[in-house]
Order: sequence, then C-alpha cells, then structure tokens
Amino acid sequence: MCQSERAKAGGGPLGNHGPDYTRSSRRPRRHGIVDAVNYDEFISDAVKVVEATGAAIMIFGGLTALVGYGVTVARSPGRGDAYGKLRQHLGRAILLGLEVLIMGDIVRTIIVAPTVEVWPCWG
Repeated sequence: MCQSERAKAGGGPLGNHGPDYTRSSRRPRRHGIVDAVNYDEFISDAVKVVEATGAAIMIFGGLTALVGYGVTVARSPGRGDAYGKLRQHLGRAILLGLEVLIMGDIVRTIIVAPTVEVWPCWG
C-alpha cells in the first residue's frame, strides 16, 4: 500500500499509529489510544455519578430503615413507636436522595445543556 492509499484509508505514513498529514490541513491528526475528554463529557459523567449517589442513598437508607424497623419489632415489647421511627428514617433517606438528584439535575440543566431546546416554552 502506497502512502497516498494509507492517507485515504485514514492512516499516516506510519500506518495508524503516527500523525496523519492531509493536503487540506497541515496539522497532524493524532490516532491515540485515549481520546481527549471534553468539558461537556466530563460534566455529564460527573452528573451521572451524582445521580447514582442519590439513588444509592435512597436505596441503602430505605433498606437501613426497614432493617431497623424489623429489629425494633422483633426485640422490643412496646412496638408503638416503631412505625413512627420507620416513617422518619424512610423520609430522611428519601429526602436526602432527592436533594442529591435535584443537585445533579440543576448541574446538568445549567452547565451541560444551556440551549433553547432544553428550556420549555413558557408562553
């Protein structure tokens, strides 16, 4: 394969591992193993982590509240307050998880996609 055929196939003079100089551009096109991550991709990935954290808080908080309720019902003879504590612990877990999810939504809406298509038509 000659050099012009390699350029048409996407590789430079060194195959797919070296810089690719084309006639229209004198800047080398790099074919590396790791592509550069731009700002939007990084923030999108960070928002996904925040959303997963919010979901995990709700799941683990709910499971902890249910296990605590089961232990309280099994051990104590006076079970009158167990249901109230279950509701408090579930409410705390849900509220904290939702706050984290809302934080991720705010970051995604304001930083990642501040375009007209994201905002609803208000009138």
